[in-house]
Amino acid sequence: MLPRLAQVRGGYPGERGGPGNRQLAETPPTRGGQAYDGAPAYSLLNVSEPVVSADDSFDGKITLEAFLRAADRRFALLDKNKNGYLTLDTLPRTPEQIAVEGRRRR
Repeated sequence: MLPRLAQVRGGYPGERGGPGNRQLAETPPTRGGQAYDGAPAYSLLNVSEPVVSADDSFDGKITLEAFLRAADRRFALLDKNKNGYLTLDTLPRTPEQIAVEGRRRR
């Protein structure tokens, strides 16, 4: 089923501001000075389409090799200590975690 035009233009019911208040050209909400729209606010990396963005040849196909290269690049971004593994205490906080912690301090 295709979304109704009003939903595409104004957002879905329950979104911030409700239907009709968000335009496609509007700047996405910001957290910590960086723009986030959708799930990346809850992610460790600001990649809204992680599978699609693994298509490094831009041909609409994702090979296993291309997907593994993308996974290796993303792992390297998170492995700040360069020790080959990730631990919870070395991972960055998500923008949403930072926002929640800020609200708790008030």
